[in-house]
Amino acid sequence: MIEQPVDWQAFERNAAGYEACYATRRGRRVDRAERALLERLLAPFADSQSALEVGCGTGHFTQWLARRLPRVVGLDGAPAMLAEAQRCRPSLLLIQGDAHHLPIRNRAVDLSVFVITLEFVEDPMVALSEAVRIARRGILVVALNRWSVGGFRAVGVLMRCARCLGEPETSRSRPLARWRRPPQDPGSARSSG
Repeated sequence: MIEQPVDWQAFERNAAGYEACYATRRGRRVDRAERALLERLLAPFADSQSALEVGCGTGHFTQWLARRLPRVVGLDGAPAMLAEAQRCRPSLLLIQGDAHHLPIRNRAVDLSVFVITLEFVEDPMVALSEAVRIARRGILVVALNRWSVGGFRAVGVLMRCARCLGEPETSRSRPLARWRRPPQDPGSARSSG
């Protein structure tokens, strides 16, 4: 199977209409399911103080996270999506950036969060490596299932990442849905510059 390059222009062209999907019957159902999954994934990290949502789009889930954590930042590569996020949710802290080169120092946030994002980045392995680099506590991933459009790619990426990261928490239905950074051995402390 040949993967098609990611078309970021599609996000630029549809930024203003992106939120409209949540107003449809199907959109509301999907939104409830995605929020329920995020709530479940976030529960073990209840004492977290900060998160970066990578691929925040219009800030829909960034806002949801901001209601639960004191410091949340949304990052997206599409300027039109960020402009729409700022228009709809002016209180959010948003930055433009590339998931492959996160403009954040090592271990700067408690959590890195991907909500239906890995399916749309050029190199998901690099994006996840960057997320591991900046997260102190863990990574939350909500991905399309393998029967969804783009989902087959996401499942394959998550399985490869599970092997690369060692022994992440997994479930049969959602491999690498929640990854915890192992406690750092005090004798092996590294610079986080």
